[in-house]
Amino acid sequence: MLTTLLIALLTGGSAQTIHFACGPAWPGEKTFTGRENQALADKAVRETPDLALLTGNDKEFVLRYGSPENEARMWSDYLADRPAMLQHAVVVGATASTVSVRCGEEAFRSGTADFALHFASTVDPGNFPPGSMVTFRGVVRAHDREPFVISISDAAIVPLAPPALSVPR
Repeated sequence: MLTTLLIALLTGGSAQTIHFACGPAWPGEKTFTGRENQALADKAVRETPDLALLTGNDKEFVLRYGSPENEARMWSDYLADRPAMLQHAVVVGATASTVSVRCGEEAFRSGTADFALHFASTVDPGNFPPGSMVTFRGVVRAHDREPFVISISDAAIVPLAPPALSVPR
């Protein structure tokens, strides 16, 4: 819990903000099959005393691979209508109102978007070239299981922190 609070303070979010750390799997990390993924997702739900403490990435994993009952529980109790931050999401494509990004490990393996970020006002798609890395915040509003996509509304870009000043010696 302390880690979640520290991340929230450092990134300007609240402790209730769901943080997704975007990126591929670690090199050499084992990948699993569909049945293995469902077993792992359901085990996480069964063995975690407080599901609110799961990371955003773990919540996404349960949403994507969990049994229909665990998917529904994770969605309604821990994701729907919650503020979220996607750190270092990779742009797949953009329109004047939506930016599609890769965030989860599976999206990096497949090269497909797993988040659709919907902006309240028009954005210039040229500011989001495919492959660029951006941090966003918004509100989790919907999801589809096939193809897997989580929709974020009221999306906004989170500006990068200014570089640290170096002190001349």
